[in-house]
Amino acid sequence: MARFLKHRDTDQAPGDPELAWRVLGLLNLYRLGVPSILAVLVAAASQPQTLGVAAPAFFFVTLAAWFASGVLCIGLLKRRWPNLQAQAVLHITFDLVAVTLLLLASAGVASGLGLLVILPVGAVSLLLRGRAATVVAAGAALAILGQQVIVFLAGLAESSDLTQAGLLGAVTFIVALAASPLARRLRESEALVRQK
Repeated sequence: MARFLKHRDTDQAPGDPELAWRVLGLLNLYRLGVPSILAVLVAAASQPQTLGVAAPAFFFVTLAAWFASGVLCIGLLKRRWPNLQAQAVLHITFDLVAVTLLLLASAGVASGLGLLVILPVGAVSLLLRGRAATVVAAGAALAILGQQVIVFLAGLAESSDLTQAGLLGAVTFIVALAASPLARRLRESEALVRQK
C-alpha cells in the first residue's frame, strides 16, 4: 500500500526511474541555457559571423521558440505528464527542430551549430528502449543532411559541407548506439536495487 501511494503521489509509473526524470530535467536546462548563451553571443559580437548569417531575424525567432519550449517542458516535467517515454520523444523533437532551423539560418553545418544535437540525442538514447534510440539518431542524421542539401541548393554552402554533415550524422548514430548498452545496464542495476 505504501509503495502504491508513493507512486501515486509522484505520478511516477513503476518502470520510470527517478534518474531518468533527472536526465530529462538536465536536458531541459540545456534547452534553456543554450539559446540564451547563443543570443548573448550573437548580440554582443562586433564582427560579422556565421551564426544567423543567412537569416538573422529567423535565427533569433528560433532561439526564442527553443527557449519557450524549455519553459513549457518545466511544467510537463513537474507534473510528470505525459509519461517518461512520451516526454523523451517530445524533448528530442523540440531540440531537433530547433537545431535544424538554426542551421538553416546560419548557412549549414559550417557554422558549427550541428554539434548542439549530439548531447540531446545521447541523453534521450539513454531513456528510450530498443529501436526508438536508433530512430531518434536516424531522424537527427536526416534532419542535418536534409537542411544541408537545402542550404547547398540555395547556394549558401560549399559541396564539401555535405561531407561534414554526413560525418555529423554518423557521430549522432555512434552516440545513440553507444548509449544503448549503457541504458540497458542502468535499467538492470535499477531492477536489482528494486528487488533488494
